[in-house]
Amino acid sequence: MKARDFIKPGEEILVLMTGGALLEFGEDNTALTGDWVINPYRSTDRVIIYRRNNDTTNTLYIGNRSDVILVQDKYKIQLTHVQYIGKTILNWFEFAETHSHSVRYIS
Repeated sequence: MKARDFIKPGEEILVLMTGGALLEFGEDNTALTGDWVINPYRSTDRVIIYRRNNDTTNTLYIGNRSDVILVQDKYKIQLTHVQYIGKTILNWFEFAETHSHSVRYIS
């Protein structure tokens, strides 16, 4: 599966690739991830997090973007209703259908 497969009709999703160092999960299905160079005014419905693991798989999460927090010219993204959606063996370029950027908007 690719990121595009998780999009509902009319929806825009932000897809982020991370090693997980700045990814924090709350016990109430929330998460905070950063530091990202994004347009905080660009509307997105949901966020997919592609977390690189130390093995051959990558872990996937999806959540609703609830807020962005400016921290020294970059942004942390707050998420609600975060769910584990599986693992993938696809590399970042295949999964997000992108080149070298770790941030990808898909609609």
